[in-house]
Amino acid sequence: MNNWAKVGAIGIAMLFVFMVVPGGSTALASAKNTQELNAVAANTSLVVFSDELNASEQYKGLAAEVTQMNVEDSFSTVSEGDIVLLESSWIATQQTASLATDIYQVVRAGAPVIIASDSTELIENVGQHLGSISYLDDAQFYGVAYSPETGTKFNYSVGGFDTDAEALAVAYEWATTVATSAAALTQTNGFDLTQLGDETLRQFSYNCGDFGIMSGSNLYYSLNDTSADYNYYLTHYRFQATPYSGKAIADMVIYSTCAANAPSGQTQQLYDYEPKAVAGGLSIPVKLTAGLSDAGFSLGAEILWTFTLPDVTFHDNSAIGANLMDHWYEFNECSETAYHAYMVEPGNVVKVSTGADGAYHATEEYRVTFCNIVLAHNWHNNFTEFRTTVHETIYP
Repeated sequence: MNNWAKVGAIGIAMLFVFMVVPGGSTALASAKNTQELNAVAANTSLVVFSDELNASEQYKGLAAEVTQMNVEDSFSTVSEGDIVLLESSWIATQQTASLATDIYQVVRAGAPVIIASDSTELIENVGQHLGSISYLDDAQFYGVAYSPETGTKFNYSVGGFDTDAEALAVAYEWATTVATSAAALTQTNGFDLTQLGDETLRQFSYNCGDFGIMSGSNLYYSLNDTSADYNYYLTHYRFQATPYSGKAIADMVIYSTCAANAPSGQTQQLYDYEPKAVAGGLSIPVKLTAGLSDAGFSLGAEILWTFTLPDVTFHDNSAIGANLMDHWYEFNECSETAYHAYMVEPGNVVKVSTGADGAYHATEEYRVTFCNIVLAHNWHNNFTEFRTTVHETIYP
C-alpha cells in the first residue's frame, strides 16, 4: 500500500471541515461527496518545485499528473486549477521576496499553493501581498489560495501528524477542494457581502494522536465602514472536533486574544462577541451587527447565524476589557453528541485604529479534550487535552 492510499481514511475524515452546506452550517460529507472529491483529485495536476532529481516520482498516486519544475521562471507555466507544491529544500535556494511575489501572482490566477517550510517567513511575505496571514505554530504544510469567482482569500495549515506524507495528503485534499468548490466553502446564511467587505476563509487541521482531529474553517470579514479613524473586522468561528472510533469529546475551548497594542503600533479593541451566557440544548443565536454604531461607523444589515448545544454546557470566561474571548464548551461525554464530529460557531467584532497598517492581529488557541469510551454512554477514561495556536493577521 503506498503512502497516499494508506492515509485515505484520514483524508475522508477531513472532508467534514471542507464541505459547507447551504444555510451556513457544516455537515459531514456524504459517500457521494467523497466519491466526487476523489474523482476530482484523480484528475488534478500537481506541479512540484524541487531541486531533487525525479522528485515527482514520490508523489505518484497523489494526483493523476505530476510535473516537476526546478526554476522560478517555471511559474509562468502554471495554469488555473493546477495545484502547486513547493518543497522546503527548493524554497531555501530562492530569494524570499521575489518568490513571495511569484506565489501571489499564481494564487491570484486561481492555482492553490502548498508550501513545505520550517519557517513562517515565506508564508508571511505571501500573506502581506494577499492581505491575509494565518498559520499554526507547528504546521507541517501551509496553503494559500484565491477564488477569482468570489474574490475570497484562503489560508490553510496542517500539523500534528506522525509523518509528512499524512499531512501532505490532507493538505492536498484541501487544495483540490478549493480548486473545485471555492464558492461552496463560503456560503454564509445569505450574508450581504457588499456590507461585509473582503472575505477570508482560514482553515486548519490538527491531528490529535489516536484520539481524533481538531479543525477550523473560520470566516473573517473586513467591514465596509465609513470611519476614517478605525477599521472593523468580523469573525465567524467554525471550530470542530472529530473523535476517532472508540473515542469521545469531553471539552472544546476557543481562547482568542487581540493585543491592545498591536505589533505595528495601532490600537485594537474587542468590540463585541457572541454568545455570552446561554443555556445548553438550545439553538444559539449569534447576532453581532444589528444596530452596530461607533465613531461615525454604522452597519444596518443584520448578520445572524445559529448553532446548537445539545448535551453541552457553555462557559463564558471572556473579558472584553482585556480583549479576550474565552469560550469553554463542556460536553457530557456519555451523550451521543460527544461520540460524533461537533462544531461550535461563536463570533466577534474587533475595532482597530487606522494608524500604522490598520490590520487586525490576533492569537487564537484551540483546545480539545478527548477520552476513551470504555462502556458506551456510561464509562470513559484517559482524558487527554490537545491544543494548537493559530496566528492571524488581516489587512484592510
